[in-house]
Amino acid sequence: AMYDLVSLGEPLWRLSPPKHERLRRATSLDVRLAGAQLNVAANLARLGKRTAFVSQIPNNELGVLVRDTCQSYGVDVSHLRPVPNTRLGTVYVESGATPRVGVSIFDRDGSAASLIERSSFDWDEVLRGTRLAHTDGIFPALSVTCREATFEFLAAAKRQGCTTTFDVNYREHLWTVEQARQILREILPHIDILATNRSV
Repeated sequence: AMYDLVSLGEPLWRLSPPKHERLRRATSLDVRLAGAQLNVAANLARLGKRTAFVSQIPNNELGVLVRDTCQSYGVDVSHLRPVPNTRLGTVYVESGATPRVGVSIFDRDGSAASLIERSSFDWDEVLRGTRLAHTDGIFPALSVTCREATFEFLAAAKRQGCTTTFDVNYREHLWTVEQARQILREILPHIDILATNRSV
């Protein structure tokens, strides 16, 4: 397949109490599909570009939810691998209401996507004929195997002549500044287009 962009990452389901309610008093939760890397593929698909999302999903109803929602965005789902006995990462989000700030609670340890390994996909096959290969600083922070997969993905992108794009997207709940600095220093030489956080 020829894609404008292939994005590698983790889908999450985002559960939020309706109408600025608080999580501590929630009696119902609105369901949305989330994930920074998926957002890139979904938004470009909406703009008429051919995109694919590469990930692992649970081999259950929640995996079907991810696949169907991606398809509804126009994102190619042929590289979403269902994996038995895994879970979908979750983020609980409470909207802020002045003066209260918003709250995000992540529950993603051991998710299907965090178990992606360098051998989980035939990266060259996935990326053949692709213009842009995208991932970000969240994905390699998920696990050691995701880190290894990130390097395989970027190496294959270079072999296939893709332009590589990377969003720094530092998440302090996933790794320390020191860990991030060390890994990003190894990743950045393989990146053509970099989106950075604002400096703090």
